[in-house]
Amino acid sequence: MSKTSKVISFILMVMLVMTMSAVAVSADVVCDAPAGTTVTYTVDVTAARYFEDVQAVVNYDAAALELVRIESEDPNVEQWMVEGPARCPNLDGVIFNAGTEGVIKFNASKVTGFNFTEKKSLVTLEFVVKTEGSTIGLTIDEMTILGGADSYFTAGAASVTEGITVDEYITFEAPETTAPVTTAPVTTAPPTDAPATTVAPETTVAPETQAPTTVPAPATDATGITEAPATEKVDAPATGAATYIYVAMAMMAMAACAVVVLRKKANG
Repeated sequence: MSKTSKVISFILMVMLVMTMSAVAVSADVVCDAPAGTTVTYTVDVTAARYFEDVQAVVNYDAAALELVRIESEDPNVEQWMVEGPARCPNLDGVIFNAGTEGVIKFNASKVTGFNFTEKKSLVTLEFVVKTEGSTIGLTIDEMTILGGADSYFTAGAASVTEGITVDEYITFEAPETTAPVTTAPVTTAPPTDAPATTVAPETTVAPETQAPTTVPAPATDATGITEAPATEKVDAPATGAATYIYVAMAMMAMAACAVVVLRKKANG
């Protein structure tokens, strides 16, 4: 084989190894939470046998998701020392690296092995959603079964497919929604110049009519005899002697007149 062929073969082998290391062990999960929501990304693992080490990478879209960082107030404590135990509570001696946006790496090893025979959380991350619909994916590069004879994962690919389950999921609390308060528009009628109201002429008050005085009926006593109303006494004309005097005087006057007449005729 020529030197050129050997070089080409070497390059192909390197490319093959690089390709294998990028193989994801599970499907990416879609983050369908609305923008502004805090979501929790969790990877649960169930393994039939203990494993003595693990090396994994979580990839996410940094333009759509912002990692919630865990900071220490102690300046002497490095970032991985704080985030490692918090992100991977079921692993000991975790080295956690989230220095590159969009990439989170972590690894851990233990001589006596990690017991995941019952489902446990391998890693938990929190993100604030910037844009809905992005994905988060996990790649387990290495996971060696205790004793070193077999591996669940090697170079990012599953080696022992039986006895290992990896579950990825996202949880979040739906934001409370408040129904908008609808206010009916206030309609103001345009001002209308109404004609002046005609004042009705004052009503002439009719003169008071005095009811005629009713004369009470004559009283009737218990015997049934009605008492006649009292009447004023009218003086009756003089009778008797006075009448004779008036008559005599009248006759004398008439006689005197007759004498006068006769004398005029005699003289005439």
